[in-house]
Amino acid sequence: MKRFLSKINKLSTDRGMSLFFTDLKSPRRAIEYLGIQWILRGMFGLFLFWNIGQAEAGWLGIELQERVIDPARGLSVVMVKTVKPESPAAIAGIQPGDLLLTIQGKPAVRVQELVHEIQTLPPGTQLPIELLRSGQKLTLTPTLGTLPTHLSPAPPQPDTSSSSSSQERKGLETSQVPKISTSLSKNQEDRKVSLELETYNAGFFSLDKPKGWTVITAGACSTLAFLIRDPSESLRQIFYFSLAGPVYMNIQQKQQDYQYMSMGGIPIPWIEMPVVNPLTPGNFLTQFHLMVQTQAARQFMPKAPDLENLHIISTTPQPSFLGGQTELIRALFTQDNKLGEGLFLLTVTPAPIGGIAFGSMFIGITAPKQEFRFLEETLIKSVQSFTISESYVNNCIRQQDQDTKALLKAGKTLSEASDLIMKGWEDRNKVEDILSEKRSDAILGKERLYDPATKEVYEFKNGFYDQYQLNPNIYEMNNLQPLPENDYELWMKTPLDGYRHLK
Repeated sequence: MKRFLSKINKLSTDRGMSLFFTDLKSPRRAIEYLGIQWILRGMFGLFLFWNIGQAEAGWLGIELQERVIDPARGLSVVMVKTVKPESPAAIAGIQPGDLLLTIQGKPAVRVQELVHEIQTLPPGTQLPIELLRSGQKLTLTPTLGTLPTHLSPAPPQPDTSSSSSSQERKGLETSQVPKISTSLSKNQEDRKVSLELETYNAGFFSLDKPKGWTVITAGACSTLAFLIRDPSESLRQIFYFSLAGPVYMNIQQKQQDYQYMSMGGIPIPWIEMPVVNPLTPGNFLTQFHLMVQTQAARQFMPKAPDLENLHIISTTPQPSFLGGQTELIRALFTQDNKLGEGLFLLTVTPAPIGGIAFGSMFIGITAPKQEFRFLEETLIKSVQSFTISESYVNNCIRQQDQDTKALLKAGKTLSEASDLIMKGWEDRNKVEDILSEKRSDAILGKERLYDPATKEVYEFKNGFYDQYQLNPNIYEMNNLQPLPENDYELWMKTPLDGYRHLK
């Protein structure tokens, strides 16, 4: 196994890119290939469907997303997140990922301002829109339609928030905060899951993967990446990216690049990448979900891990394979509206081009929160088993130019990298485990109570205990108590569904 990444790291040092295919030795070539495909999801999560539903108002049918890139100056950009099928926008050729520049000749910088302006326009209005797509400026002119009946918003509920005016809410479809699935079936409660490994051979590489899991590969040579995932549960996954990024290291550089492009300069392919400041592996990881939502990342690996709402439990510095800063990170996150836990090994390094940086040797193993501690060892064994053929590595090396060959050097292997992950997991302290459980409860809106007599632990929605204390004698289990702060044994128990067991 140790032959593999002594080769794979040779391939990783040529400044290629796993997720986004940017070659820093030839920025113009990267620009010509990708243009402005790195369109980010908004940092502050302002999602609005531009579906004006009043009888006299026009309907465009796109979901917009605003991102503030300079809070001090109020500088922001607006992108198209989704387009309703057969909507006026779709008919005109507007596509997800388009960056809006102007609408009716006015700069498109605020989603709410755009919505209010459209509300004044009747169906049938032609709406010139200037946008940026893949580095090219386009002008499209959709004709506003009328909001279809099946898309009309539901009547307001009694508990509807009053944070926005009725005029702002009327006729708008808004993206709701997803509900995280937390319920356990009876056969899942306190269940220790296990995995069986099987050999997988793709020709140029092989590994022992969990039985029944799918393998997705992307890139080649220095951009090689793979994702191994359970098709029945997306949180069970193993992934590796040679390089990921680039990201900005400061908002000033991002602002300069954006203003340069706005003045007609050559498109900068990473213009919409997030800012990671200060540059640390932990901060890079928290921004990773923004990177994988870009068009380029989706094209490279459509099912790349989202790792949204990431909460770091602990970070442990590790020896650096390729220079830069390396950390082993334990974190909670959500994916497909479910809570997961994972260990991530990641190195971040500033790039030769000023103001940007890369993540490299990015390895992750994850599973549903309640399963991770049972699966972690098997997932690491799968990573350790990854081998790649000598002929493939030699062919990759032959494709590099002389300047790149000078950068080739031996590095650590994936096996050695996985050893660091295993050691970090084994060396974790009980405080981290308890903190992980507490963070999990906070994310899910849960609280745990236990019966001192039986030592059984039960899970309830936040606030249950306050009501329970008012009259516990109406229950047969009338002595439930909050878990002691540092009782490791109780915190490590898989909680039972309190509502099902409460008598």
